[in-house]
Amino acid sequence: MERSVDVVVGVCTKNCADTVASVIKTVDRGLARFFPEKRSLIIVSDGFSTDGTQEKARTVETETEIVVTPQNGGQGRGMESGRSLRSRGIAVPPQSPWSMVT
Repeated sequence: MERSVDVVVGVCTKNCADTVASVIKTVDRGLARFFPEKRSLIIVSDGFSTDGTQEKARTVETETEIVVTPQNGGQGRGMESGRSLRSRGIAVPPQSPWSMVT
């Protein structure tokens, strides 16, 4: 059986170990508040951080499932995971050049 989720929120990171936990927790609370009945996933796509961002992101406790992955290829490639999960919607920060909502 293929795995699927309803909503994916992408968090794109690079060298933000000091703030990544707060962002992930905020996203987690928002998903619980606005989409409690949906199957959700948080994907942290890290752009080769050297300050421990990935490691910090992996330690954050959330209600929502979370996947932390290094950037794979060019900008926005980390969000391909959301498409492969057949999600109904993908959200990344609007200022990102690779933002998409499907």
